[in-house]
Amino acid sequence: TLVHISSSCEDRDVWKFTLKKCLEPSAKRGNEERELLFERAKSLCGNTVQKAVVTKVRAEYHLQQGRAELAAKYLAQCPPELASFSETSVRLALPMLGV
Repeated sequence: TLVHISSSCEDRDVWKFTLKKCLEPSAKRGNEERELLFERAKSLCGNTVQKAVVTKVRAEYHLQQGRAELAAKYLAQCPPELASFSETSVRLALPMLGV
């Protein structure tokens, strides 16, 4: 008896693995390469919810790196469910105030 098993969604989690790779510390990976990897993760997403998650993670990464302007750019692209205006405003303002 021969049984054939196949999956129609083999690549459904590839975007997650690529996103995790974006966050791995690497001395070899420069900012430009990391940005391309974020774009790659977004291109692998199958729906808008996944794309929003990639954008939010990208914004958080830049905020942690002290790049408030880049973080603001990506937070502005997130739906309010992931990044409300009031929360985002405070988070971006605090580092500028030295807090």
